[in-house]
Amino acid sequence: QDGAEPPYVAGSELAGVVVEAPADSWLKVGDRVAGIVVRGAMAELALAAEDYLVRIPGSMSFVEAAGVYMNYATAWFAFERMAICAGDSVLITGAAGGVGCAALDLARVYGYESIGLVPSAAKEDLARRSGGRHVLRAGTGWLKQVRQLTDGKGVHVMDMVGGDGFTDALRALRIGG
Repeated sequence: QDGAEPPYVAGSELAGVVVEAPADSWLKVGDRVAGIVVRGAMAELALAAEDYLVRIPGSMSFVEAAGVYMNYATAWFAFERMAICAGDSVLITGAAGGVGCAALDLARVYGYESIGLVPSAAKEDLARRSGGRHVLRAGTGWLKQVRQLTDGKGVHVMDMVGGDGFTDALRALRIGG
């Protein structure tokens, strides 16, 4: 997507075992890590800056770990930029996606009143397991439900995936949201 010439190895999220590290690094050969790179994460070996890596526990699979860093970093950054407080409400569209699940989990930790929006029963279950306090189904009068959940005021902030629900997501915001 960035116009790199072949050979090109895609991928920005990775997890694996450190096979080499500088002598003065906090990383050691054999450490289990996850992180991000500009490109090349889908290769068998990848070069990553230690500032963009975190250690992962032995109980976490590499597949799980590769999905954690970017999704949680994106959700955390969004919440930091929104400058909301515990008790404030947030509408998370795409609540069963990677970033959506991370946002629901962090919203629970930060004490935000989360309202997740999903398209199906299977995704509703996933959003609930990810920490969604309220999970609504798209296409079922969800905007009215958001208004009811917020005492008619609307949410403080919303995270927007885009698409057909964009206008209603804007309408879900309270005045000044």
